[in-house]
Amino acid sequence: MEKRNRSISFGNLFTPPPGGTSTIPAADKTPPSPLLTSASFINVKYASESIDQKLDLYLPATGEKPFRVVAWFHGGGWFLGDKQDGIAEVAEPFLSDGYAVISANYRLSRRAVFPAQIHDAKTVIRWIRANAARYHLNPGKIVAAGGSAGGHLAALLGTSGEIKEMEDLSSGNPEQSSRVNAVVEWYGPIDFLQMDPQHTELGQPAYHGVENSPESNLIGGTITANPEKCRAANPINYIKKNNPPFYIQHGKADVAVPYLQSVKLAEALRAVIGTENVVLEILEGGAHLDPVHMSPPYMKKVFSFLDKHLR
Repeated sequence: MEKRNRSISFGNLFTPPPGGTSTIPAADKTPPSPLLTSASFINVKYASESIDQKLDLYLPATGEKPFRVVAWFHGGGWFLGDKQDGIAEVAEPFLSDGYAVISANYRLSRRAVFPAQIHDAKTVIRWIRANAARYHLNPGKIVAAGGSAGGHLAALLGTSGEIKEMEDLSSGNPEQSSRVNAVVEWYGPIDFLQMDPQHTELGQPAYHGVENSPESNLIGGTITANPEKCRAANPINYIKKNNPPFYIQHGKADVAVPYLQSVKLAEALRAVIGTENVVLEILEGGAHLDPVHMSPPYMKKVFSFLDKHLR
């Protein structure tokens, strides 16, 4: 199938529902919020290999310095999306709570296949540490966060630590660590090979095994024909005892990514890092990209989790 048809097949699964999160089509447009414009640095290069390797940094108006940091990675099936998509809805709660927010682009699958995406995500974390003093950021309190495809990258940041295959030190600041101190992961794909069986178990359409699925595009081939590449992209396969705490949230009515993906991730993490370090919230009736995920009651739970683990 031609590339131009890919978004036709799957784009609706990654498009905010009516009344949901907004989309800013051009990265250079001013963010639609006073909180985001009061102290912001837009389109900062964190590496030079690709035009995608830019980030936006937002500093809170109030809060204790050095600021705790949320590194946000956008969704879009790894083949579309931008660092400013829905950023007001994502960043405002964190900024209001005194966090600095970094929203980063990464190479999409139409430009480069995995592991380019996690290489970029880790380069972002190293950039944060290298520039911590300049922007009053706390290098010991970095939260990896993301939704959907970005949630996958956040989870992989949390479990893969400094595994050499998951990192490209030549992209910048090799002296810095890419480890994160906590993970907030919303409805991300985790185990690609189990997505279709889980959809079937839940009575949902199964489509991830086709040649132009987001997961197949990411690894550069049909997932069923490339199990080793799928295993390499699976955060569960890197879990170890020194992984950071995880907050995981997923909607039970999600037909883009089955909620059982998050259940399996939480189970695997709890078995290694302990139940006290893993929070799993399953939202009855919650859909993919559902605005309820970042509604005040659930953001309160996120902040409670972070306050506990980032003392």
